[in-house]
Amino acid sequence: QVFISWAELPFAINGYNIYRSESMDGEYSKINDEIITETEYTDNSVENGNSYYYYICAVRNGSYLSEKSQIVNAEPVSFPMD
Repeated sequence: QVFISWAELPFAINGYNIYRSESMDGEYSKINDEIITETEYTDNSVENGNSYYYYICAVRNGSYLSEKSQIVNAEPVSFPMD
C-alpha cells in the first residue's frame, strides 16, 4: 500500500483526484473512481518494489481541475509484523 496525505486548500472545492504513473515523465492515470473529499488516500493497487509517482488536482463544480500538485514518489516494500 501507499498512503498519501496532503494539506487542505483554503478555498471551497468539491474534492480531489489522484493521478499515478510508474515513471516521473510517464503517462499519469486517475486512480480514484469518485472524488476524494478527505485529505488522504490509500492506494491498494500497487506492487512491492515498484516505484510510483503521484500528483493531486483539486476539483471544483464537478469538472474544473486545479493545476497539478508537486509530483511525489513512493516505493512500497513488504513490512513483516514479527
